[in-house]
Amino acid sequence: MGSRCRALNAELGATRDGALAGVAFTTREVRALTGGAVHGVHAAGSVNDDGEVVLGVLRPNGAVLCSAVGTLDFDTGCLAVSGCGGLADVCLDPATLAAITASVGL
Repeated sequence: MGSRCRALNAELGATRDGALAGVAFTTREVRALTGGAVHGVHAAGSVNDDGEVVLGVLRPNGAVLCSAVGTLDFDTGCLAVSGCGGLADVCLDPATLAAITASVGL
């Protein structure tokens, strides 16, 4: 990942059966996730137990601006995301990663 890897502290929820973790990112975190290509919006996404990530970047009114997909490496806590006009490699902070892995049963 290198020195450009930022630790993201996302809000988290999970499905009752533990099959999917829902993640919400702040405006600052969206800039990191999209490699600076998208500004001034929030994102919501999901992660499954295979590490597949799907994100929807939302406008303030809730409309989808763009979407991105990627993978979460459960060993390193880092995401490789593409979409929304950019590519990014970012890392989750340890507490967020622990919450995601627990919520998907890993």
